[in-house]
Amino acid sequence: MVNIKRLSFLISFLFSFVNSAANPTFIISPIIRAPSIVYIGQIATASYLVTNNTPYQLNSNGMVNIPSGVKQIITNGACSNPFNLSPGASCTLQLQIHGDLMQSDIQGGPQICNTLNNPIYCAQPSPIDVLSVQKSSIVATLTQSVSQLALKTNGVPRNITITNNSTTTAFNVNYSSTSLLNITPVSCGNIAPNGTCILTITPGPTPSAAPGALNPTPILLTIKGDNTNTLISEINIVTYGSAYQSGFIFAIDDTTPPSGSIGGKVVALRDQITDPPGIIWSAQVNGTTAFDPIYGIGENSTPTMPQPNAGQVAGQSACEGKFDGRCNTNNIIVFYSLPNKNPPVPRTLYAAGLCKSTIDGFNDWYLPSICELGPELILCPPGTTPNIGENLAVLWNASCSGATCIRGSYWSSTESSTNYSFLAWFVDFSPLGFTTAIANKGSTISVRCIRFLIP
Repeated sequence: MVNIKRLSFLISFLFSFVNSAANPTFIISPIIRAPSIVYIGQIATASYLVTNNTPYQLNSNGMVNIPSGVKQIITNGACSNPFNLSPGASCTLQLQIHGDLMQSDIQGGPQICNTLNNPIYCAQPSPIDVLSVQKSSIVATLTQSVSQLALKTNGVPRNITITNNSTTTAFNVNYSSTSLLNITPVSCGNIAPNGTCILTITPGPTPSAAPGALNPTPILLTIKGDNTNTLISEINIVTYGSAYQSGFIFAIDDTTPPSGSIGGKVVALRDQITDPPGIIWSAQVNGTTAFDPIYGIGENSTPTMPQPNAGQVAGQSACEGKFDGRCNTNNIIVFYSLPNKNPPVPRTLYAAGLCKSTIDGFNDWYLPSICELGPELILCPPGTTPNIGENLAVLWNASCSGATCIRGSYWSSTESSTNYSFLAWFVDFSPLGFTTAIANKGSTISVRCIRFLIP
C-alpha cells in the first residue's frame, strides 16, 4: 500500500524542482559587459545586477562562484561574498578579469547560489549574457615620435606622439614620471589600432639638472599599456649652462616645431687645446704661421658685401663675419685644404682645424665668431646676441673649477679689418669677467669649439 505522506513529499519536491527551473533563484542582468577578448597584462571589468527572485530572506548565505582569472571587487553598494538580500532586493556584482591570471578562455558564469554549490538553488545569467572571454597573448606595439626631448625652462610646451602600430587595441595606456613635468592628458586610455595619443609636456622653472653639471641625468618618462611594450623617453629641461648634446648651452631657440626639441648652440665640454701650449690661428704645412687674408670672414663682412672681398676659392661663401662662425670656419678650412692647398695643411696645426674633428660623438663643430664668444662694444653690444661670455658665467666665474672651465684667451674665427692677413679676434676670460681684443695670428692661445643643437 502506497504511503500517502511519502508520495505527498515526493510530489512536493518535484514541484519545487520544476518551479526552480522555471523561475531562477536569482535574476542576473548585465550592467557592463565583459570584452570578448582580454590580453595578457590587461585588466578588464564587468558588472551584473543580482536580484533575489525568491520569497526568502538571504542571511549571509548568498554565494558568488566565479571562473579562474576573475576577481570580485567589493565596494560600498556592491554584492559581498557571502551576501544578504531581501526578497526582490538587488545588489551589484563587480568583477575584474585579469589576463595574466586566466588559465584559459572563460565561457560561463558568474554563478550565484543561495547555498554552497547546490545547483537547484543556483543561477547564471542568460546564455547571451554569461561571461564569454577569450584570452589573447597578442601585444599591441607602441612607438613614440621622439625618444629624447629638450625643453627650455618656462618655455614652449612640446609634444610626444604615441602611436599604436598594431591591429589590436592598446588598453589602458598610461605614463609615469616626476613632478618636474606637467603632462596632459592625464592618461591615454585605450588607443585603437593605428591610433595616436599626443602627450603635451609643459616645462616649469626648474632645470632637470644643475647648470654646469657635466653628466646630467635626464627625467625618464615611462609609457605602457596593459597589453603593450614599454616606451621610455628622456626629457631634459634645460637653461643656459645645461649640458646637452655634448656641450654647454649658451644659445636657445624656442621657436622650433613643438614636435621636437629646442634649437640653439652649445660650447664643447672641454678645451680642444689650452694655453699653454695653445695653437696659432693659421698655419703652413711646416707648422709655421701663415699670414693669409681669408675671403669673407672679417668682422664687417656680410653676405652681400664680403670682407676681404678678394681671393675667393671654390667652396667659400660671403659670411656674416662677426656672427657666423660656421661660415667663417668653412672658409678657413677650404682655404687650407685640397685643391686650394697641395699638400693640404694638417688640421691639427691651426685653430679652426681642431674643430673639424669628431668631439664627444659629434662632427659638426666649428670655431666661434667673435660675437658668439662674447659681446663687443661696437660689433655686438651686450644683450644683442647670445654668446658664451654673457650666458655661461658658470664656466668662467670664480666658482668654476676643473677642466670644463673657460679661462684665459680663446680664438674666434673672425679676422680683423685692421689687417686681415695678420690679425684675428679673440676673447679673454677671467674670474673677473671677459674682454675682446685682436691678436697676431701667430699667437698661441686656447680653442673651444661650438656647434648647433639638433632639435
